[in-house]
Amino acid sequence: MSREDVVAVASRLFAIFLVVSTLRTMGSTIQTERDLGSVGGLIYYTLPIAIPSILAAGLLWYFPLTIARKLLPVMRDSGPATVVGNDDIAAIAFSVLGMWTLASAISDAAYWVVFLYGYFQQGMALSAWAIRDKARLFGCIAQIVIGLYLLFGANNLSAFLYKIRQRHAHEAHDENIS
Repeated sequence: MSREDVVAVASRLFAIFLVVSTLRTMGSTIQTERDLGSVGGLIYYTLPIAIPSILAAGLLWYFPLTIARKLLPVMRDSGPATVVGNDDIAAIAFSVLGMWTLASAISDAAYWVVFLYGYFQQGMALSAWAIRDKARLFGCIAQIVIGLYLLFGANNLSAFLYKIRQRHAHEAHDENIS
């Protein structure tokens, strides 16, 4: 894999991040607007942000090598291509996905820490919570657990995928023989 290929893969991963972040932001905004009873503000506040984000994600997705060549300094010799196996790529991808999941959970976790602190300072019981709040807290905890597992269990997940691929390849090979 050349350095341009690595940056191209990173560009595509960032494109996925942009799309998911934009969709999450739009979902939160829609929920907030619905809670406030004014959905009309959605058009004025989210679309001017969402459209450029989706367009940027599209450019990153469809032109990753062009972007990589623009970002990297020109070199006379690009050097030898780095040989990376599929297992290594999968482990790196799982690690990056884990870091992204944890990074996106940090703001949620900070919110819930402050919320719970204030809630318990007022002497209120968790039973008074709306089911929506309980679900959001559970979702935040699940996101942190999944992010930690993806980050620190990347090699195990990569090995698991390799075993599944090998089993599938053997089954397909056996079907072709019979």
